[in-house]
Amino acid sequence: MLNQSNTQAPELRIAVAGATGRVGSHLINMLASDPVAVIALTRQKRPENISDRVSSVVVNFDKPSTLERGLAGADKLFIAHGTSSQQVANEIALIDAAVKTGVRHIVKLSVMGPATPINPFAWHAVIEAHLARQPVASTVLRPTTFMDILKRAGSQVAAGTWAGAAGNGRVNLIDTRDVDRGGTCSAA
Repeated sequence: MLNQSNTQAPELRIAVAGATGRVGSHLINMLASDPVAVIALTRQKRPENISDRVSSVVVNFDKPSTLERGLAGADKLFIAHGTSSQQVANEIALIDAAVKTGVRHIVKLSVMGPATPINPFAWHAVIEAHLARQPVASTVLRPTTFMDILKRAGSQVAAGTWAGAAGNGRVNLIDTRDVDRGGTCSAA
């Protein structure tokens, strides 16, 4: 008879792309204290702002083999890629590598909707459409303005001169740490 007390479930492995950014760095450092293996996918060698409990893999989006190597054995992938003219190509390459290596769930940090032809919003729409066509479970997070960005505009907020594009409308603000919690909860 099998002694189940001696068997353990394999450790959950979560890869994070964009691990050195504002959302990604919060996420990996939060996950570092959880009973999961965390893999930071970065374009630089061992970033200083991540926990020693997090593995780091250097990836090159122009070389799909590095993406596949970084994702090997990962169960989940959180994509928090920074905005750039290469964002669509990079995230699609990452999604394709995740599908190829058997990642079971992809969480993509996107932008608020509805869809618009204005970039970077349109870029996210292209990426989301590609992700939706893949044979993998996925979650898309669409936060609006990040609350912690207000720190950068502190003096303007205090002076009552900070403005946005909402006119007299209301905008819901979210804290970066809450996106991390939502992404990992839905990914786990």
